[in-house]
Amino acid sequence: MNRPRTMKRMTAEADAMRESDRLFFERFPHRQHRVRRLSKAELAQFEEATGTTLLVPSQADALFVIIKNLAPGVRLRIHTLGPADETGDDAPEAMVAALWNRKAASNPFLLKQEAHIQKAMRLPGGPLHEGGAA
Repeated sequence: MNRPRTMKRMTAEADAMRESDRLFFERFPHRQHRVRRLSKAELAQFEEATGTTLLVPSQADALFVIIKNLAPGVRLRIHTLGPADETGDDAPEAMVAALWNRKAASNPFLLKQEAHIQKAMRLPGGPLHEGGAA
């Protein structure tokens, strides 16, 4: 396997998914959360970066990513399992927000990370400095 070429391709494909997230939040500015299937490239990139494998326990399940839009260009992600026959495309904001809150509550590192990012966004030059709108 040509590792540098494979990593470059995975990065390009994962970047395309992140771009789709950006466009989603631009198209739906009232939304703060999104859920969608985790792409193969994102999965490969995650597994390469962490040295862990995300397992799907059954064929009835699939890997998803929940995205929280903190401000334009500032997003956090959580991986989760969901039903294999769903895509997440039609999930309403309230449901995705509740799912995010439930998953985040069991992840102290993520909560700390979000608090640090929220604080940084309020510093001079940040998107929320002096009451700027996210």
